[in-house]
Amino acid sequence: MNGLFQFATMKELLLGEGQSLSHLIETWWPIVTTAVAIAWLFIWLARSYLSNLWLRWAVAMIVGSAMLIPIGKLSLSGWLLALVGPLSGFSLVLLLASIHLGSSELLPKSSWLIVCVLCILRLLDTLGFIPFALLNWAFIDQATSMSLALTTLALVLLTLSIAVRRPFLGFCALIPALLWRLDAGPFQNLWNAYTDLALMVASVVALTRRSTKGKP
Repeated sequence: MNGLFQFATMKELLLGEGQSLSHLIETWWPIVTTAVAIAWLFIWLARSYLSNLWLRWAVAMIVGSAMLIPIGKLSLSGWLLALVGPLSGFSLVLLLASIHLGSSELLPKSSWLIVCVLCILRLLDTLGFIPFALLNWAFIDQATSMSLALTTLALVLLTLSIAVRRPFLGFCALIPALLWRLDAGPFQNLWNAYTDLALMVASVVALTRRSTKGKP
């Protein structure tokens, strides 16, 4: 049994007949990730009062659930979606890790730098400022051996840079890639699973804050 057959079998088991699970994920992903982002923002603003791990998770669950309460035809999360925008799978992993770790530094500088470069490259590709189709490299049906090698290299570098400080978080960083490979997530290509506008802003802020840390 080769790797491709194993992936196809796992995909069939996960999605089932008619890919109803995939459709459900695509429908709810933006709303749920927005609710998680608002919950994280609430915890970050009240971080001085939420030093306890279980208290942070309890508050996150309450705030996140409140964001999903329907008001008219949309939930609060749905109304705020236009401001936050759909988040990548990697962003969701980082948000949940940040809630769990509290005020601890989330990623080393090298990881934020890789994230920032990937986000900038994707933005330049979207605007047509680079001579190669970066986004097309990461579509499953359009991937070539070269594009798969380069995208895999970027993912390995990112994962290893995270795992140096936080091994479990480095392992969790592979989950969006696995969902993309199984076609079990809302990601059109691999870059959508690891980059978004909010993550680019967060990486720039993290790099700037750390570079100025300790300066008068």
